[in-house]
Amino acid sequence: RRSVSAVYLDQPVERQARLIRLALPDAQRAGVLLSEDHEGLVGELEAALQAHQLGRVLGILPSEGRLMNTLENVLSESDVLLAETDPRVFNRNTAQSLLLTSYRYRTPVLGYSQSLTRAGALLSLHSSPAQIGRQAAESVMAVLQGGRFPQPSHPSYFSVSINEQVARSLGYTLSPEAELEKRLGAPR
Repeated sequence: RRSVSAVYLDQPVERQARLIRLALPDAQRAGVLLSEDHEGLVGELEAALQAHQLGRVLGILPSEGRLMNTLENVLSESDVLLAETDPRVFNRNTAQSLLLTSYRYRTPVLGYSQSLTRAGALLSLHSSPAQIGRQAAESVMAVLQGGRFPQPSHPSYFSVSINEQVARSLGYTLSPEAELEKRLGAPR
């Protein structure tokens, strides 16, 4: 028998929805753009957004579809764009266009990496390699002390990053990163 565990790199959608509610309390609808490969995430997204009184505006990118048409349809009805780690949607060839189009629509983006924040997302929720390593090391130490391998889980340690320039340009005044992390329950 082999024991296996994992720490997912993606943040749980419930935490993402909670951050939207904390950072953008007036938001009513969160837009999400997914490829057909990631449609399985829709139910979990819907439940998390509803739990935080957020409507969902969904755009599914067909295998041969035009990304910008789908994006513009989503942005026209959204108060915030929730970027998910879908490589057919957000990748090095599309990220800048997606961020610029969102900015043109004056729709803030909640990203999933510090680099997306630097590139133009209003804010991001992410875990650094050091944070993932810390959680993995804690799991290994627990096993070495006689514990069991934990179930695969989302990161326990995470950070929020804010692009202050985008916040000013879009007219948002956000709580400091450390305060948002604390309110999300980030361990120290």
